[in-house]
Amino acid sequence: MRERRSTRLAVALAANLRSGKPHGRLRVRGVAWLRAALSVLEAKRFELAAPNHRSSGQPKACFAAFSPPLTSTLCPMSEEPGLLRQSQERHYSAHNTFIHIALTELELAKPGMVGEFSHALVAITLSALAVEGLANAIGDRVIPEWSDFESAAPFAKLRLLADHLGLPYTSTTEPWSTLKWLCRLRNRLAHPKPEHVKQQKTVTQQEHESRSFVPPQSKLESEITEQNARRAVKAVEAIKYALAELVPMEQRFGLTSDGWTTSTGLSGVA
Repeated sequence: MRERRSTRLAVALAANLRSGKPHGRLRVRGVAWLRAALSVLEAKRFELAAPNHRSSGQPKACFAAFSPPLTSTLCPMSEEPGLLRQSQERHYSAHNTFIHIALTELELAKPGMVGEFSHALVAITLSALAVEGLANAIGDRVIPEWSDFESAAPFAKLRLLADHLGLPYTSTTEPWSTLKWLCRLRNRLAHPKPEHVKQQKTVTQQEHESRSFVPPQSKLESEITEQNARRAVKAVEAIKYALAELVPMEQRFGLTSDGWTTSTGLSGVA
């Protein structure tokens, strides 16, 4: 019964191959591959249909349709699965990863809720790190010998790219004012210094009872808020799109979002 079914599969597949169109349940894409496989089937003269197939000791031959990512192929199968040759390409830059995580943390940094400070800190820190990642990703594509500017400060790299690509810079307008603040905060987070915090103020009895165990905030801690986290993420996304739009179209892949290409074909392995 299995051999008869295989025979019908081969015959139906042959009809599919000759027409280059879907036939019955065989939905195969890629006419070039179909026609190439047709010559293989005809050369073997449909060994599946031979009456003495089992007694002859010849290996079974079966053809199946696959639909791997991007490229559909027709692969010969035997007792063991056939092998495919897969090629992938990706222009990776960490700034997309950092921004994605920062956006996730931002949604968790609810004002007044437990964990607001921690989530806001992660969102701000990763936004700050994304600035240099973005600058390096674009600079490497549009400025020759970009490695010469490796030691430059992240904000200086953005200024250099803005000048090179023709993006206006005004320190008092957004997103530049926030980016300048964010890069300075990044340095304070990366190179923290101790601070002796002293605070005096007049409070009510109720405030005293509710805030007795709340420590006075340092200047650094006071900047880690949900509002500033939202401000930081917004500024980094704004400069990402503003600069990327000025990069030549053929060089933009992977700048505004993470992506990759995959192609699959026959491996050629016997």
